[in-house]
Amino acid sequence: MPINQRDLRELLDERSRPASERPVPWPELRARLRGSRRRRLTAAALTATAGAAAVAVAVTVLPAGNVVTAPDRSNDTRVLAAPSGPFQPQIVESDGTVYRRLATAMLDPLSKKPTSVDVELSGKPLAVLWDCPGGLAAQYNFPLVTAEVPGASVPIGLSPNGTLTGTCQDGRPIDMQPLPAGARRATLTFAAGAADPATRPRKLPVWRFGVYEWTPPGPGEAVPPSPLTPAPIEGRTVVGTTRGTWPATQELKITVPAKGRNFTFITYCGKHLARRIAGDLRINGRLINAPVTVTCFDPSLQARGHRIFTMLGDADSRGRKTITISVRLRTHISHYRQRPGALSLVVYKDRG
Repeated sequence: MPINQRDLRELLDERSRPASERPVPWPELRARLRGSRRRRLTAAALTATAGAAAVAVAVTVLPAGNVVTAPDRSNDTRVLAAPSGPFQPQIVESDGTVYRRLATAMLDPLSKKPTSVDVELSGKPLAVLWDCPGGLAAQYNFPLVTAEVPGASVPIGLSPNGTLTGTCQDGRPIDMQPLPAGARRATLTFAAGAADPATRPRKLPVWRFGVYEWTPPGPGEAVPPSPLTPAPIEGRTVVGTTRGTWPATQELKITVPAKGRNFTFITYCGKHLARRIAGDLRINGRLINAPVTVTCFDPSLQARGHRIFTMLGDADSRGRKTITISVRLRTHISHYRQRPGALSLVVYKDRG
């Protein structure tokens, strides 16, 4: 009886699973990494601190209408637990979307040699899940992921921002840009991005990748979205909030009194939408051009040090009585219109 290639691949994955699940001596490995990491961080501390201070000063003097999207680095020195175990053959997310594994790949993050894997396509969206044991050390480098499809003139990248940076501890697949309609096969290539030789570690555990295709819930099957609770930001207080539900709401707009200094705002969304839909930003009706792109975030990630927010300067400096912030969300992947989720735009300001 003939065997389908996909069935054969799944059979091979199942037979090889005992080898991939063998115990890994994480305590011993972490102890060795901790010593080398401490020495490396000590050497880089003065440079990193000086750079962070320069960024902070630049942010505080920006006038209203100019923005800087900046990560909250308060938890950068925290060692995160590395994911363990193989990639699941199937992942079901909170809204009912089903991710089905097509292939896996491995890459030495310190190697200049990329690795590739071929997958058969069914017309469903593709996504990549990154597993990077090594905690903080793994953040000194990042992978570049592209897909090549026969007949396409250029490689296809990730969506919405083209990078997996900051996602390896989330345990959530990140989408590829839509592939050409009718494509039946793609080659995904994984390569290590450029890293600063002065701070790059000498050794890192191997990175692993899972390639998935996903199916959104059918009509009436999506799990109703839960309300979002804004996360606190140290030293800032909430001055305004507006809410909506994707995809019925695709623009969040709020006006707050322009009294205070250093306004900050974050666009929150349900976990299944976080980092997967993005939008254009307008301040007082003026479009803030690229590269400023607003990505929505899951509030629960705030407590884990994944805080990214957009800061405005001193609104009083231009004599305005109010400041209006508008975020127009979008996606290039039509399947997200079948994945409803809560949205929230929250504005903060310095307590001082």
